[in-house]
Amino acid sequence: MNQKINFGLLGLLLLSAAGVAQAATCTVNTGLMNTPDPNIKLKGAAGVPGLVIGVGNPNCQVNPCALNNNAGVAYVNGVAATLPANTSQLNAVSVASTNYAVAVGENKNGMPVALVQFNGATWSAMPTAGAAPTQDVYGVKTYGLNQTYAAGKEGIFFFDGASWTLQLPIANVPNVGGQNAGKFVGMWGNATTVFALADNGALYSKAAATPPTVWAQTPNPPAALNNANFSGITGDAAGNVYITGQTNAGFGFVYQYNPTTQVWTNTITTAGQFDLLAVAVNPVNGAITAVGDNGAQITSGPNGAGPWTQIPPANNVKNINGVYIAPNGTTYMAGTTSAGCTMGVTVTPASGGGAIPSGSAGGTWTALTGPTVTEGAVGGVGTGTIILNVPTGFEFDTTGTAPTVLVTGDTATATNNINHVASGTALAVTSVTTTQITFTVTFISAGATPNILTWQNIRVRPTAATPLATGNITETGTATGFVAGTSFGTLTEVTATGPDHIEIDHTGSALTCSPQTVTIKACANAACTTLYTAGGLNVTLTPGGSTFAIGVSGSNTAATVQQTTAGTATLTAAATPAAAAATTCLNTVTGGASCAMTFSNAGFLITVPNHTSCTNAAASIEAVQTGGTGRCVPAYQNVTRPVNLNIAYTNPTTGTKTLTDVTNNSAITTVASAHNLTFDATGKATITLSYPDAGQLTLTANDTAPTGAAMTGSGIFIAAPASFAFSAVTAAPIKAGNPFSATVTAQTGTGAACAAAAAAPNFGKETAPEGATLSFSKCQPTGTGAVPGTFSGALGAFTNGAATATNLLWSEVGNGDLTARLTSGSYLASGLTATGNTGTGGTACTGAGNVGRFIPDHFDTAIVNGCLGCGFTYSGQPFTVSVTAKNGLAAPTTTVNYDGSASTAPNFAKATTLSAWDAATGAIANPGPGTLSNTAVALTAFAAGVATLNTPATMPSYAFTAVQTAPTVIRVRAIDADNVSSLRTPLASSIEGQPEIRSGRIKLANAHGSELLALPITATVQFYNASNTWVTSTTDSATQFNTNLSPTGNVQAVIAKGPLALANVNVLTPGVVTFATGVRTFNLAASRVAGSADLTIVTAPSYLLPSIAGRATFGVYKGNNEFIYLREAY
Repeated sequence: MNQKINFGLLGLLLLSAAGVAQAATCTVNTGLMNTPDPNIKLKGAAGVPGLVIGVGNPNCQVNPCALNNNAGVAYVNGVAATLPANTSQLNAVSVASTNYAVAVGENKNGMPVALVQFNGATWSAMPTAGAAPTQDVYGVKTYGLNQTYAAGKEGIFFFDGASWTLQLPIANVPNVGGQNAGKFVGMWGNATTVFALADNGALYSKAAATPPTVWAQTPNPPAALNNANFSGITGDAAGNVYITGQTNAGFGFVYQYNPTTQVWTNTITTAGQFDLLAVAVNPVNGAITAVGDNGAQITSGPNGAGPWTQIPPANNVKNINGVYIAPNGTTYMAGTTSAGCTMGVTVTPASGGGAIPSGSAGGTWTALTGPTVTEGAVGGVGTGTIILNVPTGFEFDTTGTAPTVLVTGDTATATNNINHVASGTALAVTSVTTTQITFTVTFISAGATPNILTWQNIRVRPTAATPLATGNITETGTATGFVAGTSFGTLTEVTATGPDHIEIDHTGSALTCSPQTVTIKACANAACTTLYTAGGLNVTLTPGGSTFAIGVSGSNTAATVQQTTAGTATLTAAATPAAAAATTCLNTVTGGASCAMTFSNAGFLITVPNHTSCTNAAASIEAVQTGGTGRCVPAYQNVTRPVNLNIAYTNPTTGTKTLTDVTNNSAITTVASAHNLTFDATGKATITLSYPDAGQLTLTANDTAPTGAAMTGSGIFIAAPASFAFSAVTAAPIKAGNPFSATVTAQTGTGAACAAAAAAPNFGKETAPEGATLSFSKCQPTGTGAVPGTFSGALGAFTNGAATATNLLWSEVGNGDLTARLTSGSYLASGLTATGNTGTGGTACTGAGNVGRFIPDHFDTAIVNGCLGCGFTYSGQPFTVSVTAKNGLAAPTTTVNYDGSASTAPNFAKATTLSAWDAATGAIANPGPGTLSNTAVALTAFAAGVATLNTPATMPSYAFTAVQTAPTVIRVRAIDADNVSSLRTPLASSIEGQPEIRSGRIKLANAHGSELLALPITATVQFYNASNTWVTSTTDSATQFNTNLSPTGNVQAVIAKGPLALANVNVLTPGVVTFATGVRTFNLAASRVAGSADLTIVTAPSYLLPSIAGRATFGVYKGNNEFIYLREAY
């Protein structure tokens, strides 16, 4: 389950990504709440990016207790907040923005009902003018300072910034499923609608904006939930509502209510007994999480689909009372533990220490990866020292590259990170000894992004070969957040096992007066295509008897053999621990497998430095012979003479390029040829060489000594590629999440033999082929709203020095640069490396990147019907549309960098246009026919990949050409200036909002009655159905009009017959009213005068005009018959 859980911020403990709880500490709260007492019960959690708040009350489980259990507590981004005096227990919180939040609660122990507000810095008591709650409040939804709804024991309240109004008394909530309502238990709302849930399952909704003040009850939950205990409510991006609780039989449930279809759906009813208390939807993938008593936690698959996963109760968790899932998918849970325990971090132990050879004692170091410390919430790691202690029998390396600690956290604000450094900074440790590595935390993390600390460059080895040691790296120090005894990595010393065999690479010739350098390799298989990299190997060579170590690299290029008498010797090697098979040899001059080496009294010592391909290298060739003392003395002095030179391709063993003798302007090939060498008084000649390829070569010299004896000598060198060059990169625009291609060529340098860089054809043909690793750097957009995205893909095999990748993917919008780096980091272990990128001037991200522009793969569109809760939108009625830019990954995600706000620069969002198409085929424009209006989506409407059109200035509407048009379902399609569209192939894969458009009108019925009595007028909202008939919109409980007479209201009266006059036509208790199931009645006051007036609805709602007039007649006791033809049936 790929779910990131963060209990720590809200008073429980941290769960790992796999949902497995770490052991908790039961001493003090370790920086998560910044309070010395861990006994806190949190009941609710809510937030927005940059602000997460948890609320509740002390839950002391020790006696005496310094805290007041009746008081409220609040934690803002993990830090305990100061609440106004006499704030009672808090039950729920709602966050409108980083600058406004409201928390509500109870009236314990004579304190007033807890109603407090947060302005981004401090908490204050809310005004209680008007009809403020006087009993416990359990749910709250705030849209800002002047618009807050609260619900509890007394009903649903509204706060306008100055005073409170009771909008729906609890007494007005009907019996549902055999239960009377005792209280409202929770609220949820989106930009357009707010919902309130009662404890008997009654669900109410209203438009979020005010007015109206009328709350409409939705259809009752299914009978399966009769007598259930309802406790939690939330919703998703599409406006669906989810409720949770416990059935009468004790089973937990999560039901979905679709306001559009008015249908209830059972998402899950648990097989076992669960008391589920809260529910939330993951904005990233639509997964549903429900939590409850005894640590209960169940989570659905993406978009609420199965299978559901039950996460076992975490250690010491008692109840989980609330859950909030942030826009990035981070899940925060609020609750209590059985012991008031908390914890701050998860430790991922270091790897790489599980099999350390005993033979490496006092020799080869073993490198570890990690450990890593991940905060459960900001501030999870407290200030002080973090000391890593090596177990007995091992030691830390104090001489090599010093360890560092990599800080990963808030990419926008460095001061939000540990020690106030930029995310990605590798900090030096405070000290390193053979037994301890100390790192000091001077500033804790803050903001909204928990930090990760990763230790780097830690190396260990045993202190003795026997006895074998094992143990854990442990942590001590003063920084809080850690659990004593936690393993930071296990080190295990094992009895060394030897390699398959040892291979000796040599030139076949040597001098009696000088040690001869050879390369020894520890081979892991018979072909020596894989090296033994356990390290801890000691190899003794014959002749000479010297011993050389082979570490984790698997080879030693500086071993030597020596013999002081002329003749042929057989090279041998003895390894400790012993090799399984006999030693093998490779003569790098002949390419043969002979172990014979001829020692001569005269010959050449050849030294060629490893160098970059095509650059000039100064080669030293010394002509020496064995003098009377046994030491080497010059064989030639102050003379120029021709010497035969030739090369052998050593690795790879074939080649097409020749070695250039720059000094003599001639080529050195595999066939020996004479080259003039000038020897100085020491017998040394220097020539300049250049090799236009990559690989390892052996240079051999042959000549005749003054004594007439044959002289020979060889030297091995490596020429590495100079750089990597990119070509054939897929041209822009590239769709995010779609494969793109690039070709990488290993290039030579430039020099006397190479006027320009060219491909190095032997690169990639080595015995163990070298390669290049690709990475991608986002260059644009920059800014706090920009994200790096994810990159994947790899090069294929190199052929003639070039390789192509066809599977490159970047998940985001923008541009960037590709970088290729030598995979091994050291070409043929020469210490030389190579890199290259697509950046301008050879530097990645010098301004705009040269790969891309990347654009979205497609759009998804979604709608919220203009008629809220009706299941349709009227012709001409504005409705909400959201357009989301997506990539083309297998599971598409939002391209956050498709943004038109000030948080990114430059903006990569484009002006987008909406259009309407038929739902069935998606190919017929403007079905009905009709016209979509307000179709322009400005690029500035996009923020983090989403444009939401929900204001009068931005909302589109669809109007039929003819009023009498049957209901038509349309697809709302989006397309931008790059032709990115919500239309995909096949059509079924397109996610396009599909509102049903209905032609609507309001009809006022005729009415008659005494002029001495009030006259009821019935208004009906109607739509034109598929049977070509006007019928009542029975699902419309949202449309409103003002019963005041025009011009104050929407009712217009025209006198049809006197003596009735306009002055006699008045509405009783005029004001804004809402249709209920399509019908609404209002009353005209007694006219006291006979006559009639024609009534119509004017001005608004404009999309239901013209209305059908009704005649109100005073002084007549029977109205006109509303039929055209009548006959009797015989």
